[in-house]
Amino acid sequence: MRFWQLASALFLASFTGFADEIVVNDTSDGTLRNAITSANPGDVITFDSALSGQTIVLTGGALTISVNLTIDASDLAEGLCISGNGASRVFYINGAGDVVFKGFEIVNGFSGAGQDGGGIYIDEGSLTLIGMSLTGNATGGGIANQEPGDNGGAGGGIFNNSGTLILLNSTLSGNSTGEGASTVDIFNFPAGSGGNGGGICSLSGTLIIENSTISGNSCGRGRESIFAGSGGNGGGIYGTGSDLTIRNSTITANRSGHATVDNTGSAGSGGGLYLASGSLTLTNSIVAGNSLGNAGNSGPAFGPDIRPGSATLTPTGANLIGNNDQVTGVFPEGSLVGTSSTPLDPLLDPLSGLAKFPMVHVPMTGSPAIDAGVNTELSADGFDLDGDGNTVESLPIDQRGLDRTSGPAVDLGSVEDQTANLATRARLLREIRKTQIQLKKAKRAKEKTKVRSLRKKLSRLKFQLHHI
Repeated sequence: MRFWQLASALFLASFTGFADEIVVNDTSDGTLRNAITSANPGDVITFDSALSGQTIVLTGGALTISVNLTIDASDLAEGLCISGNGASRVFYINGAGDVVFKGFEIVNGFSGAGQDGGGIYIDEGSLTLIGMSLTGNATGGGIANQEPGDNGGAGGGIFNNSGTLILLNSTLSGNSTGEGASTVDIFNFPAGSGGNGGGICSLSGTLIIENSTISGNSCGRGRESIFAGSGGNGGGIYGTGSDLTIRNSTITANRSGHATVDNTGSAGSGGGLYLASGSLTLTNSIVAGNSLGNAGNSGPAFGPDIRPGSATLTPTGANLIGNNDQVTGVFPEGSLVGTSSTPLDPLLDPLSGLAKFPMVHVPMTGSPAIDAGVNTELSADGFDLDGDGNTVESLPIDQRGLDRTSGPAVDLGSVEDQTANLATRARLLREIRKTQIQLKKAKRAKEKTKVRSLRKKLSRLKFQLHHI
């Protein structure tokens, strides 16, 4: 099944039937928790406008979802955070058929010692993230044992266990996995390794990433011993037995785990992406500027950007690979592919963003990613990201909501350079002025629903103009 077909099927499945809207109106843990507990399959949880820019701090552990459910904060002009407060993971998807999260941040989740999924744990369910950010989530380190030391927890941002995970216009940044644990009997048993998948770990599942950014995630180090553990693999993404599809996305500045403190063991491999087994289809994307952890004395790590293991790699369209170590057969050196001796810099600005919108890397002037993609490889807008009701058109917007193609060809990565698109700036300025007038009229008429909608629109337009 092609991506747009799967997306459309999940979209329809999530919104068929007679869904009720449940409105959360305060920031207490119990209000959101009760809304989830009382939800029927297909319900939609939204948030009162008073919660715009607020944080819901969990005090009762992870929020468990076991039914088809949508949680939508996209109407809030200043966004919404849901925080694990460094004490618990934030969401546990327990075999639910179709769950959709829209327009909020998941921050400071913590899985506990040696446990997987710092921000989200998906257990054989389906989760779609639209316009989401996951930042500062972490898994715990392993627990010391008389026998082999435990490994650190996997999936600092998200752990996907035999489920389906779809990321659209979303960013995972600054998530991390735990360190390996020591063993009491260092002469007979190995120490633990760092957790795999600083951003995402997927085991025997399906992972689709579109118009999204995976940046600044990292894996934990191994633990010293006579038989030392290694650093975690897959700083951005780790997968085994999984099918990965990555389109128009940016994977950069991630790092695999360091070797142990005393430099025994080895560093983790796959700074950006490690797919031990399964398949990877990579289209119009950037995988560059990732790094390996500090090496130990047990041999080097491999693949600072991509480590394929035994997985099948299928590149389509065009892709920018910073360092083709380990993938020279699939990505031979060229204008968009660097090597270990001459890595290719994608020339991206640091992560930046506004208010509720996920942070992104904007290509600098002269970036080799600009106009380097293939337009015919754009997938269909199966989730109607631009809100025009057309789900079969080619994806019309980038991660910021700006035109997906502003020059002769689509840019590589999640963000489209707009400097040549003067018409876009003029259009946005007209739309901002028009919306401001409409907002004043709605306020005078005390049309609360319309005011909320226009504030959301104005925030989005200003964000887009700021990032051209």
